[in-house]
Amino acid sequence: LQPHCFNLLQVFGLLRNRCSACPGEGVRLAPEKVIGIVRSTQVDFDKEDRAPLLFIAGSEDNIMPASLNKSNARHYNSGIVSYKEFPGRSHYICGQEGWEEVADHALSWALNPTA
Repeated sequence: LQPHCFNLLQVFGLLRNRCSACPGEGVRLAPEKVIGIVRSTQVDFDKEDRAPLLFIAGSEDNIMPASLNKSNARHYNSGIVSYKEFPGRSHYICGQEGWEEVADHALSWALNPTA
């Protein structure tokens, strides 16, 4: 790959064999911008004064696997952090039939995140 071939997928380690200028290859990203993106996405897992976090996962999600979602939730060392996995659901969790179950859970949690 040439230096101009970096794209967002490469930033996250999913290398492509073709140039990002090719159709369907993602967003072109200059190599000098990669470091800035990585720095701007750092998370303070110990921050005390942040809003409660609810991680929602689908057991059949192949884009953001439930195990990765659960791992992300476990990294937080402070504040209210909850994790909920819905069996049989994919990455399209809120668009699948029965999405109301997910929405109801999220709303109930938001109204009382410490329950």
